[in-house]
Amino acid sequence: MGGIVANNTYRAQFIYENLMIQNNIIHQAYVHGVKKLLFLGSSCIYPKMAPQPLKEEYLLTSDLEYTNEPYAIAKIAGIKMCESYNLQYGTNFISVMPTNLYGPNDNYDLEKSHVLPALIRKMHLGKCLRNNDWKSLRSDLNKLPIEGVTGADAEDQILEKLAKYGIKKEVNGEVSVTLWGTGSPYREFLYVEDLAEACVYCLQNIDFVNLITDIRNPKSEIKNTHINIGTGKDLTIKELAEKVKEIVNFDGQIIWDSSKPDGTPRKLLDVSKINGLGWKEKVNLEEGIKRVYQNFKMYQKIKNKQAKISVIGLGYVGLPIALEFAKQAKVVGFDIKPDRVELMKKNIDPSKELDSKDFEGCDILFTANVDDLEQAQFHIVAVPTPIDEHNQPDLGPVLAASRTVGKILKKGDYVVFESTVYPGCTEEDCVPVLEELSGLKMGLDFKVGFSPERINPGDKEHTLTTITKVVSGNDAEALHNIAHVYEMVIKAGVHRAPSIKVAEAAKIIENTQRDVNIALMNELSLIFSRMGINTYDVLEAAGTKWNFLKFFPGLVGGHCIGVDPYYLLYKAKELGYHAKMIDSGRFVNDSMGGYVAKQVVKKIIKQDKNPREARVLIMGVTFKEDVSDIRNSKVVDILRELESFSVGVDAIDPHASIEEVQHEYGYKMVEHPCGIYDAIILAVQHVEYKNLSEDYFKSLLSSSGLFVDLKGIYRCKIKELNYWSL
Repeated sequence: MGGIVANNTYRAQFIYENLMIQNNIIHQAYVHGVKKLLFLGSSCIYPKMAPQPLKEEYLLTSDLEYTNEPYAIAKIAGIKMCESYNLQYGTNFISVMPTNLYGPNDNYDLEKSHVLPALIRKMHLGKCLRNNDWKSLRSDLNKLPIEGVTGADAEDQILEKLAKYGIKKEVNGEVSVTLWGTGSPYREFLYVEDLAEACVYCLQNIDFVNLITDIRNPKSEIKNTHINIGTGKDLTIKELAEKVKEIVNFDGQIIWDSSKPDGTPRKLLDVSKINGLGWKEKVNLEEGIKRVYQNFKMYQKIKNKQAKISVIGLGYVGLPIALEFAKQAKVVGFDIKPDRVELMKKNIDPSKELDSKDFEGCDILFTANVDDLEQAQFHIVAVPTPIDEHNQPDLGPVLAASRTVGKILKKGDYVVFESTVYPGCTEEDCVPVLEELSGLKMGLDFKVGFSPERINPGDKEHTLTTITKVVSGNDAEALHNIAHVYEMVIKAGVHRAPSIKVAEAAKIIENTQRDVNIALMNELSLIFSRMGINTYDVLEAAGTKWNFLKFFPGLVGGHCIGVDPYYLLYKAKELGYHAKMIDSGRFVNDSMGGYVAKQVVKKIIKQDKNPREARVLIMGVTFKEDVSDIRNSKVVDILRELESFSVGVDAIDPHASIEEVQHEYGYKMVEHPCGIYDAIILAVQHVEYKNLSEDYFKSLLSSSGLFVDLKGIYRCKIKELNYWSL
């Protein structure tokens, strides 16, 4: 599909390719029993001189517009094919006829584009010429050359090619943009996201039977069952051009070339059918064009490395984001710890999650200098949001990051928070800091969004680019542009949340749900332990039912599942509600470390050993398997509880840093097991621990020693040792 030029130039291609595509898809949908199909046509199916507004019943009542006749015939054939298959085969294929569409990521090729994207690009290029902004003009041509002419070509070649498409700069510096026709035809335009909503609405709420006017009369002719989708409002092309000129801020002259065809005098859809079925558009034309042009500029500047992205906080969340964007754009990566910055400059990930090759081909400046952030226009905050010693939210890092960004914030900038917070925190706590320090106002001067991180440390399958990204913004324009920036790197796509609070809440409940479910498993393990049955045996049997959710008992630490529910509890309490289930789940999970230690002590005593003389080896200290992160590790709860009984404890971990553990918890790990132990606690199922033999454990244990397998990975392998698991 395309505009007048493309339709008239590629007539054979338009009719052949459209017929081939739609015929194959519609027929195969019938063959394979597709329950519902939506066929998209075009408003060009209606006769050139049909009465306005265009009702569905006007189809095939007189001649079509010549310039797009082949394309229109193909689309009419698609409508009739769907209608005929419904009548003969009982399928449920719906045809919708959208009006002229516009929106982000449109086709801006001046040879093939529709009227609105062509106007936007012509006015934009005209503005660049008028302002003598050759950097922006060349950047535009590098992204989308015009007949092979790129930004690398000489000025005279560029000017010649622009002039061919009606963008001319006179000797006196004045710039004009020439447009086809007289500008008198009327056109209707629909924002593409409105069309998407309408299509989903039709699929979910409308069946073919709803579109038959006289279903009870078997002799009635069933036709024109397609649905117009539009706004029911139009304006002249001249009015549209003036509107685009104003939004783009082009102050040159518009010239109309009346020797070129105007096309159909008017195309306004009658949308009473779709309105009567319950759907209406949301985005008005001016707002939509502003969104499109803002996206055109923002995306283009970032993509063409004229605008930079900054990432504040380069931990296990921030660094992957920074590097992924740096493959597409210029990035400033900021961290408050100079020693970490120096490691990253050497292609070393301090969190040990990424390899040196992940740094290759990245256009990124690693820095601890706040002033470097002034270079960026799109700021991503990815700092930790921990809890304090009383399990209350510690907003210190995210507020500090807000102060940092607030000091360098400029008009037109975007700030997106990825740090997990309670619903309302971004707008109620962070935005006031940004406004106070910048002297700017959110919405008026800068935009804000929230896009919760979904990084799963140690997981090489579910990575940043392969996980759907939830995005949100303080208004529709912010949401629109934030979504498209993230779409540069997120292959799995983005989900547009209706508000920042919704996105914040979505992140909180993702981990709260897991926390509550794991708490149930932990509580079941306490009960089953008293019954003398193995929890994993029970779960394996129960898991044979199709709808049983497979969660497992264990320690719940780290900075997500073990922390996020406290943010929700805090907000609920502030609102006067005691979240009993969430609170109980937290109590159960936070108690598991102490429970495990007490069970070990009891079993040591049953062996007629004095706990004060006993030695225990703990294998694994990190908060989860195959990572180096020790923050909020619940293994430490086991260690401290054992030491409270004066048990001698050695701890080893192939991933954790001995220095970091000592600094964080005041405990010095050992590099290797030393001597004979009365109990071994396999606390973290690192890959290095998964395939050890029973003989290995026997070599480290006393004759009546206890092997504690928290995750049950050796449940069916240990035959001789005294074995216990959750």
